[in-house]
Amino acid sequence: MADMTVLDRDPSSSRDHAAVERAQMFLIGGLALALVLVALVLVLNSAIYTENLATRGSGGAGVDATLQVRADVQQGMSDIVEQSNRDHAAYMDQLTAIQAGIPALESLFMRYDASDGRWIRLQYVAGSDEPGMRIHQDTVADFQADADGDSIDDPTWTLVEQTPAVRNFQVTITNRTALVGTETDAFRIVFDQDATTTGDEWTLLLYNDSGATVVAVDGPEGSLGECHDTTGTGTTVDVTAATVDGERCPALEFLEDIPADFDLRYEHGGNATGTYEVTGKEGESTSRPSSPYLTGNPVANDSVYGVTVHLYTRSSDITYETDVRVAPGEQDA
Repeated sequence: MADMTVLDRDPSSSRDHAAVERAQMFLIGGLALALVLVALVLVLNSAIYTENLATRGSGGAGVDATLQVRADVQQGMSDIVEQSNRDHAAYMDQLTAIQAGIPALESLFMRYDASDGRWIRLQYVAGSDEPGMRIHQDTVADFQADADGDSIDDPTWTLVEQTPAVRNFQVTITNRTALVGTETDAFRIVFDQDATTTGDEWTLLLYNDSGATVVAVDGPEGSLGECHDTTGTGTTVDVTAATVDGERCPALEFLEDIPADFDLRYEHGGNATGTYEVTGKEGESTSRPSSPYLTGNPVANDSVYGVTVHLYTRSSDITYETDVRVAPGEQDA
């Protein structure tokens, strides 16, 4: 019979081997955790330094104050753009007035922020102006226009063709009782992505329902909802701000969904009375109304749609530098 020999095994050697395995597992786990932490740090750093925002020290309150400066710059520049467009008829005069207003705005910020040790510089970005056209009816009248030069007001007419975007689009119905009471004949504001086809339109319908102004919105796939107004005698619809008499109207939050370029037109313009204004951005294929409005109402004139300024601000703990695009009243601005 063959001999069988059992070799003696040191019990401690098994324990050592297990300990080594556990140590290796801890090492692998530690490396994995380190990789996760590194990735987290990279993500946090990307968020912190987005748009050249560099923080030193505690930074929390300083970041909030700096971002507020940016918001204030955008609001201040919006006011300058709008006022310049209203004060001057010629495009270059508007642009000159906007550029002249930037140093004054910078001085205003420096005066009020100097106590916080903040330094601010604003600079117009050369060539950043975006041409547009402002179409407005400032005198109360119906929403028809002589858009084809035949001295006859047209109830259906196009305000602007093939525009990439519109901003500051406000319609005021001065007397809601003058609105028709049916959807069929309701005054309509139509955003038409392609005038040669159907099914790609966003339509606002304004009509009177038992003393309430109804603002109904239809999209290519059906109804987007409606909003009602019963306060006062009239109704102001801010299309780009998505409000009805200052109250949020979710049905109006559709402009970002409209592909460029699109036509903007009125239908059944004789069935509403009031005022309106809208500024359309000029694109490569944008066309203006076919003729001056012979009645002088509405009025179409050149307008600066938007500009960009460079903002540089520095405080004791933060340096922030970015370009700020300004397009007053644009829904996604």
